[in-house]
Amino acid sequence: MPLNGKQRLWIILSTLLIAIGGMAGNQLSIVLEGGHDINVKDAYFFSSDYYATYSYINESNGIESTLQIKGDNLDSDHTNVTIYLNDTLQGDFIVHPDGYVYNLDTLIDGNYSIWWIFVPNVFMMLGINEGDTYDVIDPTGFCGAAFQNYSLIVDKRMVYWPVDPIQANLSGAQSSFEASMYESLSHKKIAKVTFDVTCGVIEEWEGLRSGDWIKFRLIGTSFPISRNRRVCLMFNLIIGSLLVGVTIILISFDWKSTKLKWLSRFTLEKNERRELLLLQGTGFLCVILEVIDIWFYMYLGRDLSMYVHLGVFAWMLLLGHTMKYGYKWALPAFLEVAFVFAIGWITGEAYVPSLTANIGSLIGWLALVWASSVKEKMDGDVKGVKKFFADLI
Repeated sequence: MPLNGKQRLWIILSTLLIAIGGMAGNQLSIVLEGGHDINVKDAYFFSSDYYATYSYINESNGIESTLQIKGDNLDSDHTNVTIYLNDTLQGDFIVHPDGYVYNLDTLIDGNYSIWWIFVPNVFMMLGINEGDTYDVIDPTGFCGAAFQNYSLIVDKRMVYWPVDPIQANLSGAQSSFEASMYESLSHKKIAKVTFDVTCGVIEEWEGLRSGDWIKFRLIGTSFPISRNRRVCLMFNLIIGSLLVGVTIILISFDWKSTKLKWLSRFTLEKNERRELLLLQGTGFLCVILEVIDIWFYMYLGRDLSMYVHLGVFAWMLLLGHTMKYGYKWALPAFLEVAFVFAIGWITGEAYVPSLTANIGSLIGWLALVWASSVKEKMDGDVKGVKKFFADLI
């Protein structure tokens, strides 16, 4: 018998709970007392000995270098910050661990350095908005005169997608914002800067320095720039495992013979139990795959990511065959791979990871759940290749 509406609703709702449970769990880990043991509400770059490393290119002369900003926390009120271009010290300055700059021994309250600005955790509030302004100082004269004042004005919110192999230390897409930096007095635009919206770290910088056009991009950091996504994934896995366990318990008893007759809808035949559990497990798998597609794709790269997607597609084909749904329901999962293949491999374009965020696997899974309600299953007398094409047609 096909699964009934309530059983399919349980499959869909439990899978939806896995998806939103990760974000909810991360939020709770931040706001509840003691939550800092799992995740921090707000992270301050200069509160510890963090560093950020950048690939630095002088586009005026073509010279490539490595830029590094590093903090050395001295005490609860002072952090020494050094800036190196390759092995050459470009300057150093003192900030409060919250990021405000010292001029000699005087704390310039409310003024960050150009190298980092505080942004509230995006999971607490939506971070920043278009038009927000920050007052920043260049303590070492990187852009011009030392202790020159600048204004950072937020232009837009965006998603930053690292794709360069040298950015492998970044896990995946970053919720970000783009801002323009202006001299405070002349209002001359100096640079365009992309910051991470969860912690204020510079991801890309493009602008003038000593008359040359320079550009640098983040390639590595010890700062917990990916803390939210890792906690989200942890809760996705925990909640998904618990819900699959709950399903196993629900379908393992004959509820009709107990006082809990309202659970009788989960009293299933052996084949129905297997079908329900396989569909829920596939939904769990697809949710985790989409999380990886967006937030952790740099760990896999294009090729391994596509192999994983093809593996999920093959699993859906097997599920369609075993449950006698047919094969056509898995096509959305294949089309997702085919699209990336066409754009990436055939045209030679760089890997565009946002294409794999098209939830083809989830759509294919929803199609399989829909197919579980269809009474006419695949004809068992048509076998092999004929069965495949007969079902597609």
